[in-house]
Amino acid sequence: QRINPKSIDIKMLYGNYDEMSKEFTDGVLSAWFKEFSKHSGKIERKWIIFDGPVDAKWIENLNTVLDDTKKLCLTNGDTIPLSNGMNMIFEPMDLEEASPATVSRCGMIYMEPHRMGWRPLYHSWKLLLIDEFNNKKKYGDRAFSIPETWIEEFDHLMEELVPGPMNFVKTKMKEAAPTQEQNLVQSLLNIFQIYLTEMVEKDFIKDKEHKVIIAGIQNAFLYAFVWSICASISKDRKALDLEIKRQFSLNKKYSKFLPPELTDGAIYDAT
Repeated sequence: QRINPKSIDIKMLYGNYDEMSKEFTDGVLSAWFKEFSKHSGKIERKWIIFDGPVDAKWIENLNTVLDDTKKLCLTNGDTIPLSNGMNMIFEPMDLEEASPATVSRCGMIYMEPHRMGWRPLYHSWKLLLIDEFNNKKKYGDRAFSIPETWIEEFDHLMEELVPGPMNFVKTKMKEAAPTQEQNLVQSLLNIFQIYLTEMVEKDFIKDKEHKVIIAGIQNAFLYAFVWSICASISKDRKALDLEIKRQFSLNKKYSKFLPPELTDGAIYDAT
């Protein structure tokens, strides 16, 4: 489970004890702890990821979880043990508001976003997508194993079409709001998966020739590419438009990728 702890009130996070009714209502975190503790005997690990800023308002309540006690203490007096299969990860931008007590209880890994890059996100997404489309419970008769040719096409699209325009956006263009490469690629993958899922659910891939399916994948990727990698630019889109066309034209496989109307018009208009 993943949560930004600063996105909700602390009572919604840990639970709230009503003095009038004498009833305790579980918060998001306390509910997760109780659910995970029920399956403490299973080998499968359970993860809670705190993806947001660290401050004393919410993290100090976890000190008893992080120390040798390994119990979450609630305001109604209940304690929920942290089982061996439960793990917590904190992903803050910095530790400016973290107290020494909190820092000393955690193992620290410092990772600069530009050193990690976007490829780990892509490889993780690809593995999850394979499991997703092979889920018979969700897709029934439509469930299938993604062909190797699809995977190869995904790899080619990402490696051939993303790095150049991404570098141009980051070094030559001014974004409306600061972004990281991982943010843009994650947006690309999210949009791309929406269209891949629609292709499966609407039987687009059923009884279609291989080249027709690949063309559908390429078109879906182009739309996702434009409205993710290129979407953070608010001004001078013409310069980015020309650069994308130039880089696409240099690639023999994808030189015919862009439709004819893009010769004179903006790539944004065609998608």
